[in-house]
Amino acid sequence: MGLDRMTTADCPTTQELKDFHLGNLPPDRLDAVGSHVEVCAVCEQWLERLDGLTDDALLAVKAITSLTNDPDGQSRFVASEPIPGTAVGVARVGGYEDLEEIGRGGMGVVYKAWHVRLNRVVALKMLSRGEFAGVEDRKRFMAEAEAIARLKHPGIVQIYEVGEWLTAGGAVLPYFAMEYVEGGSLTTHTGNRPQPAQVAAEWVATLARAVRHAHENGVIHRDLKPSNVLIASDGSLKLCDFGVAKLSAGPDLQTRSGILIGTPEYMAPEQAGKAQNVGPAADIWALGAILYSLLTGRPPFSAPDGATLLRMLQDDDPLPPRQLQPTIPRDLETICLKCLHKDASGRYATAGELADDIDRFRNGISVVARPVGTVERTWKWVRRRPAAATAWISIIALLLIGLPGMTYLWLRTESARRQTIHALEQADTSLYYNRIALAQKGLDQGDISQARTMLDRSRPLPGEPDRRGWEWYYLQSQANQGRKPAMRHEFPEWSWIYEIAWSPDGKRLASVGGPLTSANPGQFKLWDAETRQCLAEIPQPGGATRTVAWHPDGRSMVTGGSDGKITSWDVTTLPPRPRTLWSAPPGHRINRLRYSPDGRLIAVGGSHAVHIFDTSTGKAIDVDPEMFSETIEFVPSNGPEPGLRLIATAFNKNWPIRIWTVTEDGTPTPVASKMPPRPYSAAQFGQGPLAGNIVISYDWNGDLEQWDESGQKLIRSMRGHRSRILDLAFDQAGSLATGTESGAIEFWPPKAHAPKYVLWGHTSGVMSLAFSPDGKRLASAGRDGDILIHDVTQNPQGQFFTTAGQGWGEHIGGMEISRDGSSIAVVSQLDQEVIRYDVNTGKRLSAIRIPMSVTPQIPRRDQAFAPGGGRLLVPEVERPNVTKVWNASHGNVEGELTGLESRALSVAWSGDGRSIATVNEPAMGESVVRVWNSSTFAQDRSWVVTGRKAFSVCMNADGSLVAATFMVPNPKVPNDPDAAAEIRIWETATGRERFVLKDAKGILLGAKFRSDSLQIAAIGYLKNEVHTWDLNGDGLFVTRTAMNIPTDLAYSPDGKRLAAMCYDNRVRVWDTRSDHEAITLTSMGTPGSGNYAFNGWVAFSRDGRRIVATDWTSTANVWTAEPR
Repeated sequence: MGLDRMTTADCPTTQELKDFHLGNLPPDRLDAVGSHVEVCAVCEQWLERLDGLTDDALLAVKAITSLTNDPDGQSRFVASEPIPGTAVGVARVGGYEDLEEIGRGGMGVVYKAWHVRLNRVVALKMLSRGEFAGVEDRKRFMAEAEAIARLKHPGIVQIYEVGEWLTAGGAVLPYFAMEYVEGGSLTTHTGNRPQPAQVAAEWVATLARAVRHAHENGVIHRDLKPSNVLIASDGSLKLCDFGVAKLSAGPDLQTRSGILIGTPEYMAPEQAGKAQNVGPAADIWALGAILYSLLTGRPPFSAPDGATLLRMLQDDDPLPPRQLQPTIPRDLETICLKCLHKDASGRYATAGELADDIDRFRNGISVVARPVGTVERTWKWVRRRPAAATAWISIIALLLIGLPGMTYLWLRTESARRQTIHALEQADTSLYYNRIALAQKGLDQGDISQARTMLDRSRPLPGEPDRRGWEWYYLQSQANQGRKPAMRHEFPEWSWIYEIAWSPDGKRLASVGGPLTSANPGQFKLWDAETRQCLAEIPQPGGATRTVAWHPDGRSMVTGGSDGKITSWDVTTLPPRPRTLWSAPPGHRINRLRYSPDGRLIAVGGSHAVHIFDTSTGKAIDVDPEMFSETIEFVPSNGPEPGLRLIATAFNKNWPIRIWTVTEDGTPTPVASKMPPRPYSAAQFGQGPLAGNIVISYDWNGDLEQWDESGQKLIRSMRGHRSRILDLAFDQAGSLATGTESGAIEFWPPKAHAPKYVLWGHTSGVMSLAFSPDGKRLASAGRDGDILIHDVTQNPQGQFFTTAGQGWGEHIGGMEISRDGSSIAVVSQLDQEVIRYDVNTGKRLSAIRIPMSVTPQIPRRDQAFAPGGGRLLVPEVERPNVTKVWNASHGNVEGELTGLESRALSVAWSGDGRSIATVNEPAMGESVVRVWNSSTFAQDRSWVVTGRKAFSVCMNADGSLVAATFMVPNPKVPNDPDAAAEIRIWETATGRERFVLKDAKGILLGAKFRSDSLQIAAIGYLKNEVHTWDLNGDGLFVTRTAMNIPTDLAYSPDGKRLAAMCYDNRVRVWDTRSDHEAITLTSMGTPGSGNYAFNGWVAFSRDGRRIVATDWTSTANVWTAEPR
């Protein structure tokens, strides 16, 4: 007889007996029940059963029943956490045997069992109270089975069978068998530690899709939490425990008025006493709570007791995750907090919308969720604390009514409004440049998602000013590297491309991939590398295809994968024709295949062994019958013995890296190696100058090592990768490309200790890399399913090439960009030449010999190109006080500027090229500023300045203004950095002095007018500063710190940006309307040292897309922004 069915009519209820046992009854009722138990055998037997409960169980029941009680003493809480009951304790149930308990909940107990008929392991769930289970428990149990049976999704545990079995006592008990998941729960996997943002986002997106499937089939889980998420051995996630699930189309067997359903730390506010109103939005809340715990290592709410926890759940907002973990991306925090909105209508409408928004975050696209604004936060506070809000409103109203001087306050309103608008404008500008800095940081660190997100957020909203300048379009061009048409595999979840391979002629590309397990078919595709069109797509029913290798003749290829077969494909016809060459033993998987150079032998790396397959005999030679190998490579031996070298890495036996010599007949001989074992290591033989004698291995932390051919000597270590390396590849020149977990691809020259540049494009890990046979293209495959082809002949961060006879920077006397922006001209003082280069390729186009002096003046200002670089001003060698006008394209003299009292210290052209300005070295205490006609070379006007030492001269765009920089000499301190400095500006038409700007000190060099003539900039040479003056009436003076000595300035054509080339080989770009630094660009040359100044030059192209700068090493750097 079950204890829940009492036969004595006047016996206490089951709940009263439980409360009596726990001491929770009121005194009067306690005495009555005690008297009854003394004379009632049934009730005494029931209490004896309770005595068998563990102390932990009693504590659990006490905690639950003491949480909240109705006046009638009935518990208002139904737990879905384990409450021990009476175990069934049997060795066989129906067709299942070898039962081993693996979990216990409030209603059921789960066993690991062996299904005899189908010969497989299952999870068997039964009622935990066994024969004592009541009718209510049985209904709930079968409701759970029905809920799971409705759902067919890879992210939900699958139910195999529902049945009943007859106990030894004659009772009929229900059970159901489910898919057995071996990997443990999300709780045990994470250990309550914060997880990386991308990992947490990927997991919750996967769970959200599973929940979407459940909702679409009428099932609401109501108890989502990390312990109800299982992780399979292949890493996939599966939802389980639908014990309190609600079927939207049927009665709710769990809900009774006023009873809580779920786990408080992860339940939605509406579940706290309003279970009848619980809908799909409760599961959205729980997904947000899971995301919160994954990001921070703790649930949104926690408290020492249940009552406090429920109060927090209903009244408080969760602490923003970024306050606990500041590195959490802001978009992901916004998604999380939208899920945790108190009002169900404020959450995502469906789990599918949540999954889609997480995918936007993972792909670097703006998310739909938006942070809670100030108005909404205030309104929520008012609703939660109406009494306090009423008091504050009353106080404010009294103050407003009683304050005198309303007229005075009204007059101040407009001023305050203007100040507020100005402050908001400054804040928005600062926010824009912070986002630009984060975007550049994301690119530097290989986080393409962060870069794209920050750039996307920097776009103006409707009605907002557009703050974007050159820096935004340049970074956008970097972030968009991979957004060209890509070859793509469409996979289900937990599937990806395993390997790609070029055909020997470089015209085709093969790719293979599939799921982690054999549950879904794999894919094999053949592509035209030029058109990126798919030539053939062949499903692989045996599961994932993990490796592909071309025969050296290019007429066939081999693939291998989960089915353990080597399949040869004849690609002379389309679709390719398959032929099975060899099959590994049952249960074995092939991870990597590689041909020997003559195509006769195939190295086979598998899940259980390493083999060499001889295609001429059809036989396989055992190399290591126990090695689990993920990577394997074949190359000709570079040592004294002939034959081949074979290298493989293992996933077992302490992760070793092993090397063999292989004779022509395929016989392997082990080579003793000193390379230490490492987790997740892989290895390859080098190419080009590294051919044969270099082995490179990598491990979890992203470190690279180069060893000699036999693994005896460590040659080079390479550190500082952005994240773990997933694959690497060599080109024929010995350069190395590494694909990382973050999606960045790093390009390393043969002997470099740091990458030369970084390629972006993938939003997740790069699984496979392959150079084309000519080494000009690099193919990459990512977990995102995309295959990209990169042109590695050009540095995507900026083109650079050596100029001026490969000398030092002081040898470059000037630089100018052609009018169409396709070439640059530089003055090589050592070579006495004007040399033109193609800015896209660095190719030398022409060289014109022009005699010139090699002057110690640094930076040099006595030579200047006309706009577009067609003409050049150069002082004559024999007569330094004569400046010649050369045709820089043909090498002939077009005219001379004569009559100067001394050598021209600085020369400049007007922006339209019609006028020339000069200022000479002081002669007899006088400096003379002159303006010349560039067609007749006649002097138009001059100004004499006394008591001042001149340094430079410049003209505005139309030649209407000329400016010169001066310093008031200090006779006691030559070139005194604190001496008074000034800029004088004259009108060329009238000769009138318009401005005398005296705010700066020391030496002023390189003055430049903005294109609209409303601002002028100059270099504070001795103070590492760049000064600007506004010339529109208010005379605003701004000083910008350059961190190092600036040597040249350039305004963008639209006047919004000002660039300075600096002594540390960096170009700093500022916003001319504020003091914000927009971006810093680093030259490819070697930074200078000591106090040796140099001639560095910088210029914008006329279309504003390019910045060109020459640096300390005479390297020309070209940075190109995408078109606007």
